[in-house]
Amino acid sequence: MLLNVRMELAQDIGTAPYAICGDQTIRNFAKMRPSTGARLANIDGVNQHFISRFSGTFIQNITQLSKELNLPLDNSPSPPPTINPAVENIAGVSKPVQNNLPGILGDAKLTAWELWQKQEFSFLKIAYFRRAVPIKEQTVIAYILDAAREGCELDWSRFCREVGLTPEIASGIRLAIAKVGSRDKLKPIKEELPENVTYDMIKTFLTIEGRGLSEQIFSNAPASSHASEASGNDNPADGVQAADACDANPSAKRGQTDGMVGSAEEPAMKLQKIEEHGVESSGTTSATEESVLELVASRDGVLLDDVVKHFNGSKRESVVDILDSLESEFEIYKKNGKYMIM
Repeated sequence: MLLNVRMELAQDIGTAPYAICGDQTIRNFAKMRPSTGARLANIDGVNQHFISRFSGTFIQNITQLSKELNLPLDNSPSPPPTINPAVENIAGVSKPVQNNLPGILGDAKLTAWELWQKQEFSFLKIAYFRRAVPIKEQTVIAYILDAAREGCELDWSRFCREVGLTPEIASGIRLAIAKVGSRDKLKPIKEELPENVTYDMIKTFLTIEGRGLSEQIFSNAPASSHASEASGNDNPADGVQAADACDANPSAKRGQTDGMVGSAEEPAMKLQKIEEHGVESSGTTSATEESVLELVASRDGVLLDDVVKHFNGSKRESVVDILDSLESEFEIYKKNGKYMIM
């Protein structure tokens, strides 16, 4: 919401949003929720120019938004929120005690890790835990992966099962990385993979590799997930054993479909071949980050249903995944139910 305020200010004075203040400063505003200019001035990233020109607008919006969301000002202890009735009642669960954990992580990440690892909460339950407004499940997953990268213990078998990362998909991601030649950016890797492979799966795989656990976790995966296919072997049990670390019941896998990998010649190509501008010969249009950005930029706000309808060659969940990724990278933002370009 504060990003929207910054965007409107930038448009009013004809400047870029980051020229007003940085994203981290906005995050600090959201976390601290200062009620006065003096308190706002104590936040990192706020200078005298900002105070003189924009403090009044931000204080007014912070106060109003905090009231609407039932959040206290000045980073006071928050009252117990109303839990979404669709989610299992978890209000009685005590706040995790974070002992002997890496100090570099924030409270939110450590809490998410401990709820998942020690109390075995689902991603959805953590998203709603003690929050008036839930966070996204993708954010919860990112928090837990950050904790793992800092050395926190993780049940990788369960984590892979819940995000849907199987040995076959891991093999496809590995091949996609080799084809791209870099793992610095997720988007090029994602574009070499089928639509059912999510950013969460890629991030999980990269974290496992970064921790040096790939061989241990995927030790039972075939060197090439399409080797049996090339030899005409139709029995998946010959290529993939129990794979305890990441094996899962198909019904529990997030967005997984059969036949992820196409052929030995093009091991990591998408299931749907996207031609120029993402339009296939059948007249359907598939979503990529570039094409979604282009659509949002060409309109004065676009609804999710309109984006899904436009990219009729992609599943709704794939479109939502791309929009969430773009929003998390501050390429787009959402206002009044519409996606808009930053």
